[in-house]
Amino acid sequence: MAILKKQSDEARSLVVLIVDDDPDTVEMYSLGLAFQGFTVRAAAEAEGALADALANPPDCIVADMRMPRMSGLELRRRLAADPRCAALPVVAVTGLASDARESDSEFSAVLMKPCTPEALGQAIAIAIVQARGGERNPPLAAAKMLKRMARRRLAPPTAGASR
Repeated sequence: MAILKKQSDEARSLVVLIVDDDPDTVEMYSLGLAFQGFTVRAAAEAEGALADALANPPDCIVADMRMPRMSGLELRRRLAADPRCAALPVVAVTGLASDARESDSEFSAVLMKPCTPEALGQAIAIAIVQARGGERNPPLAAAKMLKRMARRRLAPPTAGASR
């Protein structure tokens, strides 16, 4: 699958697209995920996220369930209908328990707001591992992935490299 190419986590950062109409939420998750080693892109509305994902598919999308004009669930369904993004993992975040119950099977994971960036990072890593397949223990593989990303982020620069 072109979207879920198995590239070494050491070779590149995993890309996450966050879509939420609340700028404070986007900022909190963006900073927290970047600190964990993810490359973060953001969209303030689902239409922009859909265009972004179709043009340049990320490794995972984090979508708010309740947004004006297009919900996170509708975004997920439109992505699933396009072969370029059909297998793309999508993690939903919501403030309503009823949203979580009603749409749990549509998403790789559903987290209740507010959730910590660390919990979100773990859910994203597990979703990516599960989408790639082949792991007997996705949570363990995800933890190892996050550990490698943290090591790479904390590694001192190599000679001649600039930061």
